Amino acid sequence: MIELFYRNLTKSEKNVLYLQGVMNELIMGRNIGKTNNTERACAENEKTSILTLTFRTLLINVLLAITLSVSAARLVNISPYMSFSAEKLVDRGDRFLKSNQPDSALVCFMLAGRKAESIRACTDTYAKAMLGQWRIFFFYYYDYSKAYAALSAADSAQGASPKVKAAVYSAFGNMYQTFYSYSSDTQLGRKATNYYQLSIRNQVESHSHDTETLASTFVNLADMCFWLHNANSALPYLRLVVKQGGSNEPSIRFCRLLSKALAALENGRTDEAVAALRLQEGDLPRLDNNRFALVHYQNLALAYEQKGDKQQAIACYSELKRCADANGGRDAVLLAYEGLMRLYEQAGNHGEARVFRDRYYCLRDSIMNVRAMMSINNIHFLAEIKKAEDTLNRMEERHDRMVTILAAAIILILAVSVFVVVLWRKNRILHDRNNSLYQRYQQTLRPSVKPQTGREAGAHDEELMEKIKNTMLADAGIFESGYSIDRLAASVGEKTRTVSETINRVYGDNFYALLNSYRIREACRRINAGGNTSRLTIEGIAHSVGFKSRTSFLNYFKRNTGITPSEYIRIRTGENEKQ
Repeated sequence: MIELFYRNLTKSEKNVLYLQGVMNELIMGRNIGKTNNTERACAENEKTSILTLTFRTLLINVLLAITLSVSAARLVNISPYMSFSAEKLVDRGDRFLKSNQPDSALVCFMLAGRKAESIRACTDTYAKAMLGQWRIFFFYYYDYSKAYAALSAADSAQGASPKVKAAVYSAFGNMYQTFYSYSSDTQLGRKATNYYQLSIRNQVESHSHDTETLASTFVNLADMCFWLHNANSALPYLRLVVKQGGSNEPSIRFCRLLSKALAALENGRTDEAVAALRLQEGDLPRLDNNRFALVHYQNLALAYEQKGDKQQAIACYSELKRCADANGGRDAVLLAYEGLMRLYEQAGNHGEARVFRDRYYCLRDSIMNVRAMMSINNIHFLAEIKKAEDTLNRMEERHDRMVTILAAAIILILAVSVFVVVLWRKNRILHDRNNSLYQRYQQTLRPSVKPQTGREAGAHDEELMEKIKNTMLADAGIFESGYSIDRLAASVGEKTRTVSETINRVYGDNFYALLNSYRIREACRRINAGGNTSRLTIEGIAHSVGFKSRTSFLNYFKRNTGITPSEYIRIRTGENEKQ
């Protein structure tokens, strides 16, 4: 996997990653010539202290700045292209992009955009040029702010054809879907859905759509609707796609089967979903867009995982990785590693789970490093483009600029190192405090320990509170979201008002505070017990004990234990590993 990832990088990116490897070995005190295992190095890096990691990152960034200032000079000689028309520049940019030369492609797209904008007659050409810039900033540089600016410029092109508008809307959908995958913000997901819908409608209106492109847009729409738990909302657009492309087209059959499978998955009909997805496999070799294969194996793996067939799910995630490696889909590789890590952990194969966990974090960190690198690269790169339009080859001040960057970086390292030491000490104190709070709360989970009360209670109050306590400990109904004080009063044989007043008088708080304290106790007990609960998300744990919202669960958990759920799980996991 690492070798495939490395082959997909540009020359400047490879230089940076080599420097990173050298710095890692130097800082960790190893002989560079004796270290060849990239994945082992990544696993060891994960265990490095905060201070060492931060210091290493700062040193790497110094070398990145030096290396990239040199690599920025290696642009295509754009002098011959200055006389090209905007249309020809867009075409040349597409060629550079297909040959994996994003820097040169960006030069062409930027020149095309400026020429088309000055003429004010090449509306489509201008939009295509800005779309080209968007693709580079979004998929190569990971500079989302510049990507959004370029896409907004393409969208603002007045009088653009429906076909070009469709491409712009599809790009907006891709961007918001990416943001949704990182944040799980439903508003971003809905924006992605709306843009995909607009794209499909515009492709249909253009009457010059490519069937596979139309189907690919629907695939993105269906996938987004599924993650928003509304797979059936894509059905009207499926009918529209089928009407335009014909039912015999492979891409159209793929869409129909995908829609059927996602609807089945959403409703828990895993066998039906697997059957529909298996029928897609015959058409995959006939589809040029690799997006179809990635979506197919991703959903098939998910279907098998929901079905409980871990072996088949592992096989599908492995195939997803293979397809992603072959087509340069690093995000899909990450998804495959995450699924394999999770499934091997569930199967009790901790060795394989650890391998894929290390690969996941290694690749993720590599991508993040490339992203950081490219943000620096863009500064120099865009500066060179501006110079090129004036003088094309004035770069004699580069040495002085590198010296300035190096000097500033050294000063920054010294300043930040002091800050990191202080921060590390504060983190150490916070860590010890959280551990102390964790141990203290463990004492309250013992059956012999009574819950704290607010005031001294009379005989009747003590008797009633004992009944309430026994009910809270014995009745699993308290973990249902609709559990009420009326139900509690009926269980203890008292009036609702009497129960409420007694809780307020003795416990010093209201019924819901008392109820949620027992729910938090149960959540902690389930986390301590491990098993299936230990693999749930925080939202899953919250819902399992009766909380409707993540926020409410977090507030009551911190109120009762003194620490956050994630910190509690971290401390508990550390204790389990020690055992």
